[in-house]
Amino acid sequence: MKKILSLFFLFIFKKNYAQNIELQGTVSFYNLTTKGKIYYAEAGKKFNGKDFVLYDKNKKYKFSMSIDKIKNEKITSLVFTIDSTQNSNDEHACTQKINVGEIVNDTVFKKMKSIRLRNDFLLDLNCIQGVYHGAEKEDKKFLGSYEIISKDTIRSITIHNYFYVYKSVLSKITINYTNEEIGHWNYDKEKKLLSFSKSYDLNSKYGIIVINRFKYSFSVVEKNGVPLFKNKTLKLKKL
Repeated sequence: MKKILSLFFLFIFKKNYAQNIELQGTVSFYNLTTKGKIYYAEAGKKFNGKDFVLYDKNKKYKFSMSIDKIKNEKITSLVFTIDSTQNSNDEHACTQKINVGEIVNDTVFKKMKSIRLRNDFLLDLNCIQGVYHGAEKEDKKFLGSYEIISKDTIRSITIHNYFYVYKSVLSKITINYTNEEIGHWNYDKEKKLLSFSKSYDLNSKYGIIVINRFKYSFSVVEKNGVPLFKNKTLKLKKL
């Protein structure tokens, strides 16, 4: 009897005090059903149809896995998808890879009982194809590297030619453990306004993405052929 009770309490202890990595957020995918499954597999392995988490009518999900399991089985990355026929090794498949090995071994989380992270699955991000378009001739003068300086954060921005994409790296990590931003830039010729429309934050090391839309806009004034950028609270300078 004592042995049974000991095993029972050990089970309860492990259940309540086990260290887990926990992801939660929303899921996005074209033609997404009202409710459904998000399949996952270790990178390089096939999706088996049995390993999945559910998302609800609000497109929200929660995922949890034991940190001991990740470490003992030496799992470096988990790949998530809506379509279990996808190839977990294909970078251009409709998947998202979370680098759980990097997360559980990062000293940032060493004092945490469980590691809880916000992550929004954008499962069509890598597999969407479109007709290439680049910056127009007049807009190309804005291509290059910049810094957006706020009170306590510097955003190192690169403006790209393809699809008017911009990427930035932050000088400090955010509350969601992200340190990068990706979005699109635009120059309004009539208003002489340079804008950065952020689509999401991310941490490439971990593989996590957080949808966080925001827009930075700067009035453009040319002085001796050199563009100057004005904003009441932010400073933009070209490097």
